[in-house]
Amino acid sequence: MDRHAKSREERMENRRAQAYADCEGAAMSLTSVDEIERAIRELSPGEVEDLYERLDHNFESARNFESAIDKRISSDVAAGLLDDAIFRALEDEANNRLRPL
Repeated sequence: MDRHAKSREERMENRRAQAYADCEGAAMSLTSVDEIERAIRELSPGEVEDLYERLDHNFESARNFESAIDKRISSDVAAGLLDDAIFRALEDEANNRLRPL
């Protein structure tokens, strides 16, 4: 781990410990996206940076999963496995058989 990554990791751990200490004994209940957005708007710039780092770290596997899906679709298209579905969709579009989402 390079010096900058270690320093960033240490800062993140310090912020995490401080956040837990600040919230100790207080029930935190963010039950809707609106409440979460309001809470995020109240964060300091450093806390927002910490949030982004945590999200990047915690959802890295989700990005890898999306990448796997993209690879699978590309592979299936290249192999012609989606040709029938694509042609049916194009035919439906040409014959105005589509509904808006």
